[in-house]
Amino acid sequence: MRSHYCGNINSSDIGIDIEISGWVHKRRDHGGVIFLDIRDLHGIVQVVFNPDLKEIFEIADSCRSEYVVNINGKVRKRIEGAINPKMSTGEIEIEATSLTIFSSAVTPQFPLDDYQDVNEDIRLKYRFLDLRRPDVNQRLVQRSKITSEIRSFLERLGLDYKIVKAGSGAIGGDASEEFHVLAENGEDTIAVSDSSEFAINTELLLSEGENINSLQGKPSPDGIGTIEIKKGIEIGHIFQLGEIYADAMNANVLDNKGKSQTLYMGCYGIGISRLVAASIEQNHDDKGIIWPEVIAPFEVNIIAIGFGKDKMIAQAAIDIYNKLISMGYEVILDDRNDGFGTKMKDAELIGIPINIIIGKQYTEKNEIELRHRDGQSSIGMIDDIETIFEYFKKEDS
Repeated sequence: MRSHYCGNINSSDIGIDIEISGWVHKRRDHGGVIFLDIRDLHGIVQVVFNPDLKEIFEIADSCRSEYVVNINGKVRKRIEGAINPKMSTGEIEIEATSLTIFSSAVTPQFPLDDYQDVNEDIRLKYRFLDLRRPDVNQRLVQRSKITSEIRSFLERLGLDYKIVKAGSGAIGGDASEEFHVLAENGEDTIAVSDSSEFAINTELLLSEGENINSLQGKPSPDGIGTIEIKKGIEIGHIFQLGEIYADAMNANVLDNKGKSQTLYMGCYGIGISRLVAASIEQNHDDKGIIWPEVIAPFEVNIIAIGFGKDKMIAQAAIDIYNKLISMGYEVILDDRNDGFGTKMKDAELIGIPINIIIGKQYTEKNEIELRHRDGQSSIGMIDDIETIFEYFKKEDS
């Protein structure tokens, strides 16, 4: 369907055959040569249709704004005087060798270029077309990227979470979404679909005098599955503020045409301290915390049994500590004079992912124990410690 995105083609591609797909942004007929500007989410590129290729020339002649097309062709340098410095692809164009129309379209009721002056009544009547305007599209893409980054971060933590539709409250704005980590003792009550990702704050579903529990089992508002009532801890929020604050503060900028434009605002936040608490709520047992490795305060805890009494154990513990530090690990060395039981209980309580236990087995057999917080354990030779932790690094990457 494509080898390149429209906005990513540049002079380094001159001479190569490529395939693109996108919308017809503009059509121009200059002295028997047809030019189509093709648009996708990454930008616009100019395509040239030569009348010598009669079949595709006739197809290009029938194309209109917002047709969806697929084009094959060769990238070439624009002639002198035709270079457009305002376009990222302005130094090149594509000489078309094939053209397929995937979908025709009714010509839009107003142009979709940036900052076109359109009658307000027409805009309101065809409000859906605003979603295709470049400035609005850029906001949606930016919001999608930020949301995707937050989702990726939460998934790296292994958290069970929901993106919840919420009210904007006193802050105001066009829309609001909250990120909730599901937890039995969460302070917020949310309604989620049992068959989709839909989630909404129950306050937005309840009628006056209606009980939260009455929502259980009702059809989900997205039409997929039924509602389940969950508790959640809010750890992040997105406010689409639009122009409400910018208008009040007269916050304007000049666009590339020198016209004053009101800033479009949004708030994206994650509560770091709340995230730590929510992570513990989902990752613990009766012994203590089970930290996800990506946010654990330390990756490795060295438990030296008899550190203050046995110089051999003390030196081995220090050597392993220094080795792992040099390998990039975050390490804590428990050199207290307490016994194994106390140290192990404390290790389980604070939840460091990996514990290295150095004690009697080391002095007798040169062996150490690796005990993971999830309960897995293994015995290995101390000389193999670097190889073992190099393997862990490869697994994590």
